[in-house]
Amino acid sequence: MGKKIIPPDDPARLARVMDEKRRLIGGQARSRAARVLEADAQRMREEREELLAASQCPLLTEELGQDSSPQAFKGLSEAQRAAIQAEREAQATERRCRALQSAAEKGIEERALLAADSEAALAAHKVDQEEREKRWMLADCWRRQASAPLENQEPMPLGYASRGLQFGTSHR
Repeated sequence: MGKKIIPPDDPARLARVMDEKRRLIGGQARSRAARVLEADAQRMREEREELLAASQCPLLTEELGQDSSPQAFKGLSEAQRAAIQAEREAQATERRCRALQSAAEKGIEERALLAADSEAALAAHKVDQEEREKRWMLADCWRRQASAPLENQEPMPLGYASRGLQFGTSHR
């Protein structure tokens, strides 16, 4: 039982045989790659299950607490150590996030209070300024009325002083 010998004068058959060999070789390579990938996936599933089991063991993590010395990790599998370390990092990240969030909220509250204070101060200043202007204009109107000769005085219409309008008293 030897190899089949393909006569060189049949190039079409030679091409078909070569294609078939390529497909077989390619299929074998694909199946090898699939087996390797499946083995990797299985290993990763097992590691994930170990990590999950280790992270769901609160007694282990409570017993170790924040102790990261090598003696604390003695007797633990690598997956359990990684799970504990990952849990610690997650807790630290969560604490940092909470601290940043509270600082941001505090900053927002402080900025809001400052803005409200400045708005209130500005509004109070505007009201004071308007009141001063009204008093000044009213006093100016009364001064003009008082200094004008009696025959040139006109009755002061209501609202002139509040609107800042000048009325026509001519005296010189």
